[in-house]
Amino acid sequence: MIETLHKHYLSLEEIQIPEAKAADEHKLSQLISSIQENGLISPIAINHEHVLLAGYHRLLAFQRLAVQDPANYSRIPVRILNEADFRQTQQLETTETLFRSDLSILEKAEHFKHYFDALKYGQERHKTTVIFKTLDISRRTFFNLRAIAEQLSDSVRERIKAMPSRELANSTHQLLGLCKFDEAMQMRILERFENGALPTIFDAIRIEEKEQEDEATGRKRKKYLKSPSLKLQKDLRKDLLNLSQRTGQGQNELFNEIFEAGLELIQRKYPQ
Repeated sequence: MIETLHKHYLSLEEIQIPEAKAADEHKLSQLISSIQENGLISPIAINHEHVLLAGYHRLLAFQRLAVQDPANYSRIPVRILNEADFRQTQQLETTETLFRSDLSILEKAEHFKHYFDALKYGQERHKTTVIFKTLDISRRTFFNLRAIAEQLSDSVRERIKAMPSRELANSTHQLLGLCKFDEAMQMRILERFENGALPTIFDAIRIEEKEQEDEATGRKRKKYLKSPSLKLQKDLRKDLLNLSQRTGQGQNELFNEIFEAGLELIQRKYPQ
């Protein structure tokens, strides 16, 4: 539970908004109708300096209603948070940010990363499942945001945000597609995407991968054999996992190397 110092009413003029945000007009219209019919069910959250922490659209709804009916809407129910509990305040701010319609997926992922890092790698470390349960988002959204935040470097994210169009920055599917590559490859893909004026990042990926052919043989890069399809014995799978963790390489990549080395030995043993 989020602790509060007290809960009461403040005039709209006393509430400070930390930054200007674009309003979701559809959401705002629904809120206004709900407030007129049922009142404000959940108070807005502020700190002891009356700076808004959560409830931006609720505050906007009261401001608009106050224009027509100041007697009933010039004051708004507030919950003043106990600032000693910084983490719960941060949780509220993060949840509020993740539902803002004016922010792109990439911007939301960056804000999410600050919250996640503070809990995952801070002094009191939390398990990922515990962090997930603190936010009012789906499991899928949580892990998508984490992948985008952790697997796209600062320079890659800045380059995407600098693009004239916000389409890539606001496409979870395309951002996750880019996450599959290392930073150098991500930069090459972005350069190809911009210079070629391609429809999607996947078009740039396909072209870049096609040009990653082996120049000596003219063949495409070898695809990794997937070890699970060969039904490795349990002990071998365990050894492969341990080797992967020790080297930092993927299991399929290692398996491909092992297979090639073994194949060469077998061919020597059974020459044509």
